[in-house]
Amino acid sequence: MLVVFLPIVIFAMAVLILFSVQSSKSIIDKQFNERMKTELNAQKNGISEQLNIVGRTSRDLSRMVGSTYKNTDIASYEEMLTELVKDNPNVLGCGIWFEPFAYDAGQEYMGPYVYKDGDKFILTYDYSNAEYDYFNQEFYLNGVNSKDAYIFTDPYYDSTMGKTMTSCTMPITDSAGNFIGVITVDMELTTIQNLI
Repeated sequence: MLVVFLPIVIFAMAVLILFSVQSSKSIIDKQFNERMKTELNAQKNGISEQLNIVGRTSRDLSRMVGSTYKNTDIASYEEMLTELVKDNPNVLGCGIWFEPFAYDAGQEYMGPYVYKDGDKFILTYDYSNAEYDYFNQEFYLNGVNSKDAYIFTDPYYDSTMGKTMTSCTMPITDSAGNFIGVITVDMELTTIQNLI
């Protein structure tokens, strides 16, 4: 009797163990895939939110400058840009780029720009000249053409800072709806790569 039943019991146990292993593997794989999809969606939403924060920052700054530029001195804007760059770890730099003679009737190029350099925050007007001619740069042209929405530029290398970055551009309009310049909020490409 043992010779007949023992092989059948051993065979049945082996089939049962094999079925249990396959079933467990399938359940673990399914749970792992679901968890990975959930984590991926959470990370994607986090990256998207960081980009939206930069976009909303450019939009809010644009509205504020558009309604205050006639009564606000440039030093106040410089201080505001410095605080904005200090407060957001994902922002490399931020600038206000006015149309020719829009802010000051005596100046064609008026573009204060503040950027991070390590732990320092540097204000520069290196881009506000005929040599650089920000009116013909991609970030500025995006603002001219974007109407009332922010646009990110393709990544580009900035030789002044020595960094590869992308700029979020938002047009500035005055209370009458006239275009008076653009706002840029810049992110270094490595910041985006680190988020990803």
